[in-house]
Amino acid sequence: MDEHDRIEKSENSFQLNQIEEKKNFSRKNSKNSAKIHPLDTNKIKEEIVKENVPTDDDDDEERANWSGKLDFFLSALSYSVGLGAVWRFPYLCYKNGGGAFLIPFLIFMILIGVPIMYLELSVGQFTSRGPVLSWVMVPFFKGVGISMNLINNYVNIYYIMIIAYSLYYLVLSFNTTLPWEKCNPKWASKNCVDNFKDNFTFFDCKNDTVYYKCVDDGQCYLNFPGISCDSPNKVSVGYWNPIYPSQDFWNVQILNKSDDMNKTGYLVWELVLALFLAWVVCFLTLFRGVKLSGKIVYFTALFPYLVLFILGIRGWMLEGAGKGLYYYISPDISKLADSTVWRDAAVQVNT
Repeated sequence: MDEHDRIEKSENSFQLNQIEEKKNFSRKNSKNSAKIHPLDTNKIKEEIVKENVPTDDDDDEERANWSGKLDFFLSALSYSVGLGAVWRFPYLCYKNGGGAFLIPFLIFMILIGVPIMYLELSVGQFTSRGPVLSWVMVPFFKGVGISMNLINNYVNIYYIMIIAYSLYYLVLSFNTTLPWEKCNPKWASKNCVDNFKDNFTFFDCKNDTVYYKCVDDGQCYLNFPGISCDSPNKVSVGYWNPIYPSQDFWNVQILNKSDDMNKTGYLVWELVLALFLAWVVCFLTLFRGVKLSGKIVYFTALFPYLVLFILGIRGWMLEGAGKGLYYYISPDISKLADSTVWRDAAVQVNT
């Protein structure tokens, strides 16, 4: 029996030693596992207990991190509030009943916009990866990440062109007299009007029996037998289709639009130069990663609000500004019955 007891004690001590070794190994393993991405747990091997486990500094070199919370917040703010919120939203409000448009917009914002934004930020924060690699958590939806990358590429292409237009207009705005302020005979159409105060009358020209609508110059004339746009003795009663000089300047001078889509036209060297400069600015902003772009957003995220505030003061001082403000605060609720209003609100939330 004594011999049997000694053997049993030795076996028990051996088992206790094995259990202790497993605990020590687990502690050491848990320390290193914090440095491994949560989605890579299936790749954990014995190397995690070796000395060549990547340090925090090595992780930072592989993927740059934000310098601070404010950098990330301003970057997210810049991404959320873009050109669509600056120049498209006021137009949609005017088109869809003024303040009434805010009702479907806020509904879609709460039900769709905010949840999707939090979902996108949460997935990005959890995975610390881009749109394609983040879907290793659900490989079935990897196509969603690829589609997101394709859409981002398309958006970048047309947004960089908008930046090129903005740079071109910025250069032109340094002139004492803006080029699009007056109708220039070099590019202005026949119905270009730059003075809406003196001898200007807007006329709908809907009665074809009494009035003659001339398409060439956008004016409405008293009708008589044999009248045409070239008739020398025609009498004008007003404009039915006036064109601002800014419209003609944009279509003719900036875009050089051809007569139809079958004529491709030619390159405008000013726009080519502006587009090249826009790509250079974009590259210089991003080539160092979030370490640099996180600092640039301190300007790019806040400066537009300063500009909007200045333009707002300027707009409130213009003649007729009170009518515009009244249109906003007295919404046309009947517009809510139109499905187009709800469609525009949904599109605006997702752009």
